[in-house]
Amino acid sequence: VGQTLAINLPLAVVGAQQLVEVTGEAPLVDTEKTDVSQVVSQTSKDNLPMAGRNWAQFQFLTPNVTNDGGSGLASYRGISGLYNSSNVDGTNNNQAFFSEQKGRTTLPYVYSLDSIQEYQVASSNYSAELGQAAGGVINAVTKAGSNTTHGDLFYYLRYPTLNALDSLQKSKGIYTQPIHQQQQFGGSVGGPIVKNRLFYFLTYDGSRKVNPISYTSSGTY
Repeated sequence: VGQTLAINLPLAVVGAQQLVEVTGEAPLVDTEKTDVSQVVSQTSKDNLPMAGRNWAQFQFLTPNVTNDGGSGLASYRGISGLYNSSNVDGTNNNQAFFSEQKGRTTLPYVYSLDSIQEYQVASSNYSAELGQAAGGVINAVTKAGSNTTHGDLFYYLRYPTLNALDSLQKSKGIYTQPIHQQQQFGGSVGGPIVKNRLFYFLTYDGSRKVNPISYTSSGTY
């Protein structure tokens, strides 16, 4: 994703001797593009720790990206998170009313973590084809099926007895644990319908959350 790739196909002369040199050294400067960006690969996405399964949270691994207050938005180069843009498979993934990524404030998110193959986080000097942003741009591509069947299952549990006591209740002398339970579960599967021609890929994310509100009142009766 976000890569400019040149493929040279030389025609060999029949009967001539040919010397082929293969080097694994990467150039210090990429002369094909000017953007400052970082790719979050499938390997990173699948193995780095994640709370909440919001796939876009790995954007914070990119230099010059930090939290924009406590709203959950990301600030690129000190610019408000309202000026960022998100694209998935080349289509707009922005929620215009709140000027943010679709599904940012909900669980589960619009795109499952298992649906994303990889994505590029561009913090500055990105190509004009991305645009619509003064901050940063996330450019993601989704997975597809292949000639072999692959799948996975997941289950995350936040259980009341494993949580810390609520600080407000402790200050009032209440030391009982409220019911605060959160579960996320689902999986994905992909494979061939017609080998080398037609494939399928399905994902499911489920979420259940019980979040009590602690209320304290006082008065004269």
